[in-house]
Amino acid sequence: MGAYSLSTQDEMIDIASFVNVLWRRRYVIGVVLVCAVLTAVLVNRFLPPVYEAEAMIQLSEHSSPLYASPSSASMVIRSQIFLRDVGRDSGVDLPPSRLRRAMRVDIVRGTSLLMIRVRHNDPLAAKALAESTVAEFIARASQRVSAKRKLTEAHLKTVSDQLTQIQGILSLSRETFSRIQEVGSISQEDRGLIRTFALNAMSISEDLYTSLLDARKELTAQLLSLEFPEIVEPPTVPLQPVAPRVALNLAVASLLGLLVGVGLAYAIEELLTIRQLAAPAVKQVLPKPVTTQEPET
Repeated sequence: MGAYSLSTQDEMIDIASFVNVLWRRRYVIGVVLVCAVLTAVLVNRFLPPVYEAEAMIQLSEHSSPLYASPSSASMVIRSQIFLRDVGRDSGVDLPPSRLRRAMRVDIVRGTSLLMIRVRHNDPLAAKALAESTVAEFIARASQRVSAKRKLTEAHLKTVSDQLTQIQGILSLSRETFSRIQEVGSISQEDRGLIRTFALNAMSISEDLYTSLLDARKELTAQLLSLEFPEIVEPPTVPLQPVAPRVALNLAVASLLGLLVGVGLAYAIEELLTIRQLAAPAVKQVLPKPVTTQEPET
């Protein structure tokens, strides 16, 4: 209990000493704090506003592997060659190195979505850069999908043409089978052969027709699944700047000013304490002044 009470008393003495130091040096802390806040105000005033345009795109799994994976797609967008084409098409005079620093590509977790953010001092330029980035990516990522769709459409057209031909053959076989019964000028044996031939043609045609129908259905489903990458959220002109963040800058400056002010106040107290403690020792070391007494006349 005695040790605990002594520890509590020491803590109370330390807190009281801390408060006393702050109170004695309140003007120092106040001056440093005001200087920090004024500096932040001046910085916020002279920093140019920064606007951010953003867009969201949906990737396609049928694109080239470079453009189908979110991680690789984000690397492609931030590559020097890609950004060079973006800067050229957007009409904004910005080298790829600066454009790379101004661009941010985020992967939406658990999806194949990419969020593209572009910053610029001009809101129209930010929108133009974002639009050019999205257009360039969609054009590149759609090439393989477009080739697959053209190939599938060609196969689908071939199957549809074959279906038309088989349908004609099937109709002709059915017509021949129905008319053979009405022809009376041929023998029974020839009629049987013609009926057998017509039945075989009908059976083969029906099997081919069913297979081609299945193939057309499969190709149609495959064509529908070949989706292009698309723009989920098109870029718009940003209305409010995202930087400088005045409130945050003032808060950080106030906190830093307060910390520096407290540290400076303690440094002054320590220097004064050292000086007071060293004064008696200095007096002992210094030689005493020699006094001369004048003779009485």
